[in-house]
Amino acid sequence: HRFRNFLLHGRQPQKTLRSVGVDSSTPSLDVEHDSWEFYAEWPGRKFWLLVTDMGEKKLIQTEDASPLLKRIFSGNAAYVEFLGTLHSAISSDPRFNALEWVS
Repeated sequence: HRFRNFLLHGRQPQKTLRSVGVDSSTPSLDVEHDSWEFYAEWPGRKFWLLVTDMGEKKLIQTEDASPLLKRIFSGNAAYVEFLGTLHSAISSDPRFNALEWVS
């Protein structure tokens, strides 16, 4: 199975994040949808990531999973900083290329 091989060969963005000091949980595999999810810990915040295999492309979806009051009173600066770190980490990893961002 193509996506399972992608995971077994250590090509997860999760490992790339760990290389830049972002702690993350162990991915949970969803074979039916060719995706897996995990959480990344950022100072005082928690972010959810879902990686989906779309053939030639891998889609990474993110969401601020921090407690609601923390998101309300702290704003989104930490989320923006986390996304910048995610972009830098993946951009510097030769296993990933042609990054496209959408909102």
